[in-house]
Amino acid sequence: MSSPFSSSSSSSSSPTDPMAASSGSCVYYGPWEYDVFLCFRGETRGSFTSHVMAALSEKKIRTFIDTMLGKGESIAELLSVLKRSAVSVIIFSERFADSPWCLDEVATIARSMKEFGHRVIPVFYNVDPSEVDGDTGSYAAMIEKHSGGRYGDPKVKLKWRDALKEIVDKAGLTSHEIRLDSQLIKAIVDNVLKELINMSPSLEPKNLVGIDSRVWEVERLLDVNRSEDIRIVGLWGMPGIGKTTLARALYRRLTNFSKEDGYKHYFVPNINAKWKGQRDGLEGLQKELYSTLLSEQDQNITSRDLETSYRRARLSRLKVFIVLDDVEVLSQLESLLLGDVLNLTKLFALGSRIIVTTRNRKVLEVAMARIYHVEQLSPQESLRLFSMYSFRQETPPTSRRYQSVTAVGYCQGNPLALRVLGCTLFRKSESYWQSFLDGLRKNPKREIHDVLRRSYDELGGDEKRMFLDIACFFRRNYSKSHLIKMMACSYYSAYSRVEDLIDKALLICEHQTNSNDDELIIEVHDLLHEMAWNIISEESDLGNRSRLENAEDVRKLLTARKDFVNLRWFDLSYCANLIIVPDLSKATHLESLKLTGCKTIVELPSFVEYLDKLTLLDLGACENLEILPPKLDSKHLKHVILYDCRKINQCPEFTSNWDTLDLRGTPITTLPVAIHKVKEARKLSLHGESITSLPDGFSPSIKEFRLCHTAIQKILPSDHRDFLLPRISRLELVGNSNLATLSKNLWKMVTKELLIMDSQMLKTIPEISIVDSSLKVLVVEDCRAFRRLPSSISNLKSLEVLALIGAAIRMLPSSIQELDQLRTLDLTNCKMLESIPGAISRLDRLSQLYLLGCESLRSLPELPLNVKLLVASNCKSLQTVSSNNFSKLHFLNLNLVGCLQLDRKLLRRMLAKLPLQDVSQRIKYGGAGGEIPPSTVLYPGDELPEWFPHKSTGNSVTVPLPRNCKRLKLFAFAVVYSLEPPISGDEEKTDMHMHISSECFTKPCGGGRHGCGGSDELDVVGGGSSTSTNAVASWNICMNVMGSFNGGVATDHVFLWLHHRAGEDREDEEEEGKAWYLKHAGRDVSFRFSLQLKRGEMKPCQIKRCGVSLVFHTNFGNL
Repeated sequence: MSSPFSSSSSSSSSPTDPMAASSGSCVYYGPWEYDVFLCFRGETRGSFTSHVMAALSEKKIRTFIDTMLGKGESIAELLSVLKRSAVSVIIFSERFADSPWCLDEVATIARSMKEFGHRVIPVFYNVDPSEVDGDTGSYAAMIEKHSGGRYGDPKVKLKWRDALKEIVDKAGLTSHEIRLDSQLIKAIVDNVLKELINMSPSLEPKNLVGIDSRVWEVERLLDVNRSEDIRIVGLWGMPGIGKTTLARALYRRLTNFSKEDGYKHYFVPNINAKWKGQRDGLEGLQKELYSTLLSEQDQNITSRDLETSYRRARLSRLKVFIVLDDVEVLSQLESLLLGDVLNLTKLFALGSRIIVTTRNRKVLEVAMARIYHVEQLSPQESLRLFSMYSFRQETPPTSRRYQSVTAVGYCQGNPLALRVLGCTLFRKSESYWQSFLDGLRKNPKREIHDVLRRSYDELGGDEKRMFLDIACFFRRNYSKSHLIKMMACSYYSAYSRVEDLIDKALLICEHQTNSNDDELIIEVHDLLHEMAWNIISEESDLGNRSRLENAEDVRKLLTARKDFVNLRWFDLSYCANLIIVPDLSKATHLESLKLTGCKTIVELPSFVEYLDKLTLLDLGACENLEILPPKLDSKHLKHVILYDCRKINQCPEFTSNWDTLDLRGTPITTLPVAIHKVKEARKLSLHGESITSLPDGFSPSIKEFRLCHTAIQKILPSDHRDFLLPRISRLELVGNSNLATLSKNLWKMVTKELLIMDSQMLKTIPEISIVDSSLKVLVVEDCRAFRRLPSSISNLKSLEVLALIGAAIRMLPSSIQELDQLRTLDLTNCKMLESIPGAISRLDRLSQLYLLGCESLRSLPELPLNVKLLVASNCKSLQTVSSNNFSKLHFLNLNLVGCLQLDRKLLRRMLAKLPLQDVSQRIKYGGAGGEIPPSTVLYPGDELPEWFPHKSTGNSVTVPLPRNCKRLKLFAFAVVYSLEPPISGDEEKTDMHMHISSECFTKPCGGGRHGCGGSDELDVVGGGSSTSTNAVASWNICMNVMGSFNGGVATDHVFLWLHHRAGEDREDEEEEGKAWYLKHAGRDVSFRFSLQLKRGEMKPCQIKRCGVSLVFHTNFGNL
């Protein structure tokens, strides 16, 4: 399936072509009659298949079964049903091939796959996929038994066999891997839902006039089919012209398809406003972007964390599609791209695409971006957009056409102005139209602001005030429900008034771009924000203004000793020279007081206690603030922010039902009584060495609690009564150096995630007596004294992640086998760990096992069959690995770097069929779309596996391509390289970044039989392009080798990897539909490798030997 990012190089259709809109690569035929076509043999009808039907029905998935076809129905009718069905699910059972009708269905499904991209999910129920292949196994024998009529025809049997081969090659689900029927059925339903969602186009917002042609033009600039580069495309234009709208339309259109092509995607909105308006500015934006790309949303990623080689290596393997919205200056772009704007190949994988919206063309020019100028709408487009809002139809009625053309002329093709003006004139009389337009006509120097201002002037008094409040102080990323609650503190009928402002296009209301949540977000356009402050500046007397933000305005007022009678919002954040808070005692309407980062303030005056309409008090980072009023009387107070007020010892009491209480970085030890009375779910974060115990009587509404760097010695007394225990979803205990004891009540209190980090006196966790715990994540990290995991860990039946990083444990309890939901086990740097119980093999769901740095570990037991990732680097004492089931494992990543004691003969036996075992299983793991991540294996040694027929010394090897390469699907590569120990000063850099590339040439790239004659000379890898004119394909891998070798001498290692793709075609004139290896079949080709390793600095590495193995479909079962 080609990507809709594609340029139109192979097609001349344009957005004006009626077919252009439907010529995308997604197979979607509108609302399907059936979601699923279910193909099965009667032997499973009353058992497994009936349960599958029930599960699909429960999810409201419309399913067609062959009993709905009448007897004697033709193949043409079956084909018609398939065209009306989105996905086929084929349940292969033991006697499936006994039925000619079932085989005809499979052949018809295979035909549908070829003709119109029909999607198929094979399910192998009590039968191995190797048995289903029509050439060998039990199915072949059953096919041969069919005789009589057309079923005895060799051509029909050949068609059945070919169809079975094609279906077996698809991603599938097997009962051998998923043993419980209930779990297999769940996997079937999940895969069906995934396919249906991926096939369904996003619902585009209405009234996006002129967007199609602009999307088409930007897609040409993106040109993602050229995957040998990383590209920035800039959307540049004036405010309100539609840059963000265009970016959102592109994002919605392309993300469905980019998922299938292996992209990670994210939309970062309102960068400039966040950069300037949030206390964590850069840090918050980087965390927002990279925590999502790295799938570490639960981690508190900092700028420093993003400089670790491990995370940078992971990023370099990611192909991303991201949108950076509203970038104002180059420094913002540089910071968000971690300083690699001009060298993006260091940051992301080749093929990545970045869209930037900005008013500043210089930013894009310096970043060497391809620039798309977002121009004004044409007069025809402007009239259409205006009509949609003013008449709710695409053209104005004849009686209003002249007035409509006049109104459109004032907007100068600006979509925002057209939208606002159209909403203002909707359902108004002709005389109102005339009066309104006369007002615009009287200003000969009218600008966009004047058009917007006229719409504001039509609002009622309370609506005007509410709009100014929102536009000035709540303009970005406020949830609609939260904003209405805030406005309800000051206005009656807040809900209906906010809805009116939305209807008049003065507020933008939409779903958050990067969220699946149904929560709506309210935003205010930049032009309307500027207009709002212009309106405030027109209020006659500075002292009587309703809102203040500008420091110079406040300085003038303070000098004049004004009373601020009408003041409602007062923001002096980061005023470095503010020593005394001005007298606001007569500001009886004050609702918001923000003094964030005012480091010279010592006292908050007592009058604040009596501001009874105050809803927000923000004193964050007022480092020298010492004195607060003892009490805050406002019944409307919702938010009290005191983070990093390092001299505040006591929190004031308040009687309101508070919403946010932030005490991070304060020495406060006693919490206000109000903390026990809140009724809504909230978060609480406490930091400070003065905190010695948890407060009694926690409110049950506190769902997430973070306790950092305190002097606390225990969490909850053991006699704490159950009914008084809070129920906390996530508990983080970080850097509590005196914490030595955890109460057994902890298991009743924490419901989802428990994270304990850097608590050096903690030796164990308490016994777990409850059997119904819902805890899913348990992390103990950098607790050096942690020596024992209790056997009652088995009671955590829902646990999915168990991490004991840097612990002093010597063994794990055998009861770990009962954690049947466990998916990840991380024992990184458990240097004293001596053994792992054999019972680990019973953890059927375990897919990731981290053992790097387990220096005392001598052997590995039999592993669960589902393990896809095993990192055991620097296990210096590791000698043996159980080989009982090793050949059945399907690793996507096996890292044994630095395991020098591992028996070499055992290692060769282990790798004899790795990683080529059961490719269909790896396809399943890589996703239903067939996208397989390259399998990688690293281990100490200087010999390539025997199943590499083409080997050579040096960094190149010649391979004769067979004359028939049609079934060539996979390439296996291997190199032997010398791994140097770290240089002095780099010993702590235990992770190593590896970049390896392979290029294929149609003729020798130098002298000698092996192309380059075994030369050790290396090309510099950058951008994925080649200066060689005869390169026809290339492969690149960037990866992080976690816990790389720290031995004292240079040691040879083997890096082996398998690519499911046949490389990126490098020829300029590709024959349509013909891969390079088909065009050059029967010829000798040369493969040349280059390898770079990075520990601080990327350096070339000598390749001693290399090898290539061509993998055909027929290899899958016998390699």
